[in-house]
Amino acid sequence: MTPVYTLILEGKPLELHGRLLSLTVADKSGMEVDELTIDIDDSDGQVELPSKGKKITAIFGYKGMEQNRGEYIVDEISHQGPPDVITIRARSADFRQTLLEERETSYHATTLGDIIGTIAKRHGLIPAVAPDLAGIAIPHIDQTNESDAHLVTRLAQEHDAVGTVKDGRLIFTVRASGKNSGGNELPTAIIERRDGDSHSYNDADRDDRVTGVIAYWHDKKGAKRKKAEIGKDGYRRHLKHTYNSEAEAKKAAEAEMKRIKTRARTLSLNLAFGRAELFAEQPLKVEGFKPQIDAVRWFIKEITHTLGDNGYTVQISCAEMF
Repeated sequence: MTPVYTLILEGKPLELHGRLLSLTVADKSGMEVDELTIDIDDSDGQVELPSKGKKITAIFGYKGMEQNRGEYIVDEISHQGPPDVITIRARSADFRQTLLEERETSYHATTLGDIIGTIAKRHGLIPAVAPDLAGIAIPHIDQTNESDAHLVTRLAQEHDAVGTVKDGRLIFTVRASGKNSGGNELPTAIIERRDGDSHSYNDADRDDRVTGVIAYWHDKKGAKRKKAEIGKDGYRRHLKHTYNSEAEAKKAAEAEMKRIKTRARTLSLNLAFGRAELFAEQPLKVEGFKPQIDAVRWFIKEITHTLGDNGYTVQISCAEMF
């Protein structure tokens, strides 16, 4: 099968005429920005450098099975040699730079869904919040010298969720649940060992020294800083953030304890035969490895697609669903 690609620059096909050296798309989880990297042969000096801020759409896969991998904005261009090579780096057009701007505001007597909705509207995004999370009450939360991207990440950590920007939407869903923001099951991809040319599996326990977690909250009536404790006496981890209520602090402590005690099983896969339909956060089932590996419910934490001299290959980083 022949790998093919189409690059569209500002609505017009980018004609490279055999000059493409490599095309890489890194599809990431959470608030990390998806990235596109293109290396172009300019050994004859005939290729014009594109301008920063231009939009590029990347479509690739095997002939007849191409996938649109989204729109990106050029934010870095380099030229080096000899032999002369142009490298174009672009970030996902869905991610708004304004998400990184620090701001000061507060949310009072609201819900998790409403907060995500407010943030999404502020950046021209459509909110997509999982039903299990949307109705969670938030008595009060302050955003002090904190970007919206960081606040979304903080809320995700406190509620064992993941927040990400994809396809013009601010998505907030239960972490590693195998479900989309609407609560529907995501399609499970299947990878057999014969599909890959290498893998790496690691099984390690989290920090067994930690017996509990302490989170602090501010008691406005008593004007005191109090603590919510989870677990047993012994070696307890203290969360730095001070929460606005006991319930909020307890939930954050429970989420942290869950992360600490979850077995850190990871799997990395290198596929010699690319799979353009695979995406980050997708559930994954593997077959043909050791029984202990096949039995784990995996999800794709990050996936990198590369077209180049070695054809179309994929590198996948997997984590365990729980």
